[in-house]
Amino acid sequence: MVPSPLAADQLELEGQRLKLIGLNPGESEAATAVRIPSTRTLIAGDTAYQQVHAYLVNADAAWRAQWLKNIEQLDKRGATTVIPGHRAEKAALGPTALRETAAYIRDFEASLRRPRTWMASSAPCSRSTVHSSSLSSSTSARRRRSRRRRSADSGTLGPR
Repeated sequence: MVPSPLAADQLELEGQRLKLIGLNPGESEAATAVRIPSTRTLIAGDTAYQQVHAYLVNADAAWRAQWLKNIEQLDKRGATTVIPGHRAEKAALGPTALRETAAYIRDFEASLRRPRTWMASSAPCSRSTVHSSSLSSSTSARRRRSRRRRSADSGTLGPR
């Protein structure tokens, strides 16, 4: 059996009508959300993330803008339960998933517009500035053994 595209924008499953919502490229090139009107549930798929970092690596400015439009389109559906495609294990299944994702994308966009600044300090931070007294004894001992091994490999005497 070869799958074929659906001609309709809805399905019926176990007596429940499922509305299919085609989305424009945003988080991914092609996406579909599913709305279950009888339970006011929206299966948002990859359009929504909740309490996890949104995957923005492949989304340029145009895709991020369209992603926001997709979120707005889904949020207008008035779902009380939203099932995001990506979420923290204990995140609640509510409309906040859409709003959190939109806020995340907007914050990301704002960060791209901010001038880049680098923190200047009078002295660079280096590994040597970490004192062994601030390390646990096992970490300190492990570092001493590692230094001895490196010294032995190079043929010089290292600190004991």
